[in-house]
Amino acid sequence: MRMWSLVFLVLFLVAFGVNGCKNESAPVPPANTPQTPNDEARLFTPTARIRVTNMVIGRGQAHFEGTTEFYNATLQTQLYQDEKPLDWWPAKQDIKANGHLWEITVTLAEELPVESYYILKIWDKDDPSLYGVFGFDLKGPPSVSELQ
Repeated sequence: MRMWSLVFLVLFLVAFGVNGCKNESAPVPPANTPQTPNDEARLFTPTARIRVTNMVIGRGQAHFEGTTEFYNATLQTQLYQDEKPLDWWPAKQDIKANGHLWEITVTLAEELPVESYYILKIWDKDDPSLYGVFGFDLKGPPSVSELQ
């Protein structure tokens, strides 16, 4: 379980510590393309400055807000559970940014298990190679006994 936490921490640091710098060395697969295991690292490497700034999950809904460097961009999203895309997520739903701000609220088709980890991928509809990622879990902070 600690391994997944470490992987999740690394993904978080890459998503926010590097500020989504574009990776010119590796080709970026189009959004929603089935990936082979060797492509997983590229699938979740941010290439553009599209960020999540707020997230609320509860009462049967998931709400995400964020920013994009692309003025009035049209974005799309996909939610992944344990690196697998959730089929019921409205990946084809257009999200029209209001200036540089965007938000999406989705009614959850099923309860999200606490023991899983999640990644929201956000991309520019016109250029799917420009995207950002946001990793999270629903466990909350570790208890004191878990830290010892």
